[in-house]
Amino acid sequence: SGALFLLLLYFPLSQLIRNGMINWEIVKRVFMSLVVAVSLFQILVWILVAYDNDLAGPVRYAFITLFHSIGASSEGLDIYVGYMPDGFYRVMWITSIYFLPAFCILFVKTNKPMNVYFYLMILFLGIIVSYTRALWLGLAAWFFMFFVGTSLVGHDGKIGRLRMDRGSCLILAIFIGVLGAMWWSGRGLFIERLSFLSAGDEGTSVRLYQIHSLLEAWSNHPILGQGFGSHADYIRVESAPFSYEMVGFALLMKLGVLGILFWIVSAGFVFLHAFQVARR
Repeated sequence: SGALFLLLLYFPLSQLIRNGMINWEIVKRVFMSLVVAVSLFQILVWILVAYDNDLAGPVRYAFITLFHSIGASSEGLDIYVGYMPDGFYRVMWITSIYFLPAFCILFVKTNKPMNVYFYLMILFLGIIVSYTRALWLGLAAWFFMFFVGTSLVGHDGKIGRLRMDRGSCLILAIFIGVLGAMWWSGRGLFIERLSFLSAGDEGTSVRLYQIHSLLEAWSNHPILGQGFGSHADYIRVESAPFSYEMVGFALLMKLGVLGILFWIVSAGFVFLHAFQVARR
């Protein structure tokens, strides 16, 4: 119901923005300001604990109490402030996912004022202290696609060379240097954190089991799928048995081959139309 509400809310909002009744630039600035503020707050919490380790316990208790009072889970599903098993003090909650799109939007901005570079550094450090592997890999994948895209296609849509302003090159070099220094000084922690790339990691093993179970369920109805609300033998959450981390395989099990092909074609048309509108 929440997802349906957001979907229905999108269309009138998009029309209001398109007709100039809502200033999109103001909305974007407010979004950026809020995300940067959250990132800065997380960084300050991490620095505070790094300065005085005795504050680690009270800080975690204070945050869990605060977030639980406004409806967030105290079991770490929506908030995690505390020591990880490898000893890193993690400061993140569900809104940390917004650091990535905010970083990407600011990074591609041309003619950046000095405060944008400051915001980029805050968002980058926020991604680091969130200690979230998905955000790390998402940032790396975005950089790869960005450089490939800007190397092959220019702003006019024609084949061109890499187009980046000097400020972006400088901030990228700084980020690589900071990340390299952090990797070298705490490479044991980061290597252990990225160990999920190995099938021996517990989290990876669970995901691989999800894939196996979902594919087995899909094989029962490969063409039309089993429909939304269905689930495989493996149930991740009892209260929502249809919910899986491996969303792509779950969609295949629910929609079948025909449904996935229809989804891909529809998404392709939407992307193509959005690209054409953006060029105009």
